[in-house]
Amino acid sequence: HLLGVRLRPWSNRRDESPYNGGIPQSSLEDKMIWAALESPVIWSHEQDRQLDNDKKRCHQYHHLMKSSTMKDLLKQILKAWIILHPEYEYWQGLDSVAAAVICVFPTDPSLCFSFFCRFTNTFLKGVFESDNKSEFDSRLALFWQYLAFHDPVLWSHLENLNVKPELFALKWVLTLFAHVLPLEQVWCVWDALLLSDTERYNSFAALFGVCLMVQVRSVLLELKEFGDVVTFLSKLPVALKPLVAQSLEMLHSAFILSPVEFTSSPSGFVPELSYGKGLSKELGRCLVVDVRPNEQYKTKRIRGAVNIDANDVESGAIHPEILRRRLDRKKQIILVYGLDNDLVDIATSGLVKAKICFVAKLVADIEDVFALLEEQLIVRNS
Repeated sequence: HLLGVRLRPWSNRRDESPYNGGIPQSSLEDKMIWAALESPVIWSHEQDRQLDNDKKRCHQYHHLMKSSTMKDLLKQILKAWIILHPEYEYWQGLDSVAAAVICVFPTDPSLCFSFFCRFTNTFLKGVFESDNKSEFDSRLALFWQYLAFHDPVLWSHLENLNVKPELFALKWVLTLFAHVLPLEQVWCVWDALLLSDTERYNSFAALFGVCLMVQVRSVLLELKEFGDVVTFLSKLPVALKPLVAQSLEMLHSAFILSPVEFTSSPSGFVPELSYGKGLSKELGRCLVVDVRPNEQYKTKRIRGAVNIDANDVESGAIHPEILRRRLDRKKQIILVYGLDNDLVDIATSGLVKAKICFVAKLVADIEDVFALLEEQLIVRNS
């Protein structure tokens, strides 16, 4: 199935697609839901004017979206979604997501609507709630912190120019690139999304955005003015087909290098490693820099952790030593651990500003961490 949309077995007929085993078809329940909405969607609604404006300009370069039939279908799908979800708010950009769906299933409205609802509920959960600021902030923070993790040189360049993700990346992560890429490229990105592991769903847009940024980093590093950078990232005036293809190729490596347990940190520059069931496994590739007071470190610590004062990390005097230890121990990630979030942020900011890649943080009580670790990773001194 495709997000719950049933697929009919492929019969090898020429008029059927072999993709995932056959032509998708909506369930009887989905057909009944659409049938019940067919009358309400033609009634007057407060969003009609906005929907009429959006359907006229949505992906108009695409041959299917130029037809009045498809424009009307787009409005019907969006209006049905609004009626079925009165607790949500319609935002511009959702029309681009719907257009990417209806151009795949142009002859089956119930299938379009079924897939569209499942897609938004799965990948854009929380985006269309009336109080969505925290969701916006979280998604943008994860994207920006992933950029600092993978490419601190580019991140530092943009920070120095005061370029922030909300100036260009909001429509990236909140429409899964449907509002900024041609439909053919959107489908390539969504194919990769649908085939990714479910635990990667939340980080997919952020990581793909980082890959896209890295592909154009040489251009960005040459731009020295705030306005030039924002204009470039907003319009992406490059050949998009190879850009997307190369970004998708890089995405596999980005997934490998990025722990599944990463979450956006509400403060600081780097992603935070959540202390879940996979913590022991992830610590295996981390050089843990423990910035707690030395007395606490001596009493209880993660095995292999090095104790360094946060201010020394920020100043840069200790950076060569940290890098040497990471290399000697064959670790990928520098994980700064502590109880005081401010101290941890001081240490991580020093590392990132020094353009050191693969820096992350862990802020938690040591006993909470120990509860999730295997015994051989724990050191306790009486």
